[in-house]
Amino acid sequence: MNSDSNIKVRPQTLKEKFKEATNDSILLGAERIFAQQGLHAARMEDIAADAGVSVGTLYNHFEDRESLLSSLVEARQIEFLIRLDQRSRKLESDSFDHQLEGFISAVLEHFHIHRPFFTILMEGEHARDCKTFPISLSKPRLTMEQLCRRVEALVQRGLQSGALRPEDSEIYPTMLMGMLKGILVRSLFAEDVAEPTAKRVGQMVRFFTSGAGTSK
Repeated sequence: MNSDSNIKVRPQTLKEKFKEATNDSILLGAERIFAQQGLHAARMEDIAADAGVSVGTLYNHFEDRESLLSSLVEARQIEFLIRLDQRSRKLESDSFDHQLEGFISAVLEHFHIHRPFFTILMEGEHARDCKTFPISLSKPRLTMEQLCRRVEALVQRGLQSGALRPEDSEIYPTMLMGMLKGILVRSLFAEDVAEPTAKRVGQMVRFFTSGAGTSK
């Protein structure tokens, strides 16, 4: 008998649940304020006000802006990558078109849930000055690197299945990443925040697998 079968998970106390809920509220507030004001300009007072907590409570949870930003990016990164990996596992036996559709859908779904997070990712990816947030500014870049790896793995599955032409394989990951980033950047500045995700996914899949040119 597996000894682990007797291990019981201790239920959270009310105090622990309240602390977790407060922490989540602070992270949501930080996500909005960092996106609105920028990574360097965001003020802890504004984050506390947005989260609906006192400044003292905020500092009880996070020592400073660096630790708060670091926790925020790490939490969103984990959530994002788990979403991508779960979708990939679910569709791993499907056709490449379905896998590509599911992957793009997962990216866009996370974007619509956490639009401000992608603003932070973009700023962190292109930031040149890492002195203020030496750890946290590297994490957004790490998220993009992890996304690149998953795009490359997806392309490899397309090549192995025969769905993609092998002679152009070296540019596929770059093209797919470019499409994803282009759609996300466009959506960040779109007046209509509720873009038709299903329509966008279908367009991207068709363009990636068929191209823009007419058949001859």
